[in-house]
Amino acid sequence: MGKVSPPEIASGSPLLAISQAWQDYGATYVELYQNDVLDDANRDELIAWDSFFHEISSVRSKKLEASMHVDASTQTLTWDFDPNLNYNILKSNDLVEWQVIAEKTTGKGTYKYQTASDKSSAYFKAQILEP
Repeated sequence: MGKVSPPEIASGSPLLAISQAWQDYGATYVELYQNDVLDDANRDELIAWDSFFHEISSVRSKKLEASMHVDASTQTLTWDFDPNLNYNILKSNDLVEWQVIAEKTTGKGTYKYQTASDKSSAYFKAQILEP
């Protein structure tokens, strides 16, 4: 009996395999079969993934700067990220439970927050979303 392929490979979809490579390994480089590249059905999504990988590489190599700033006195969070990527901004009072406070945002943004009455801290993080 032959070896069973993981579902992302068995699907035959290069787009699913690319997404899985990003989610599981943070991969920004993949190799594709020529037929998959030339297939018009994959065209737009492959272009989106290519742009995404270039942007991620620029962020990782610090060619593009991303910043988040918290002003505790006004309880305001501001961010300035790569405008070509989508992000979720998340907030936590305990670093365990995270809640999305800005969904699928790009570029610059501001969020007014409140800390829980029994908490004196608020933590924030940005999550880069795939195309």
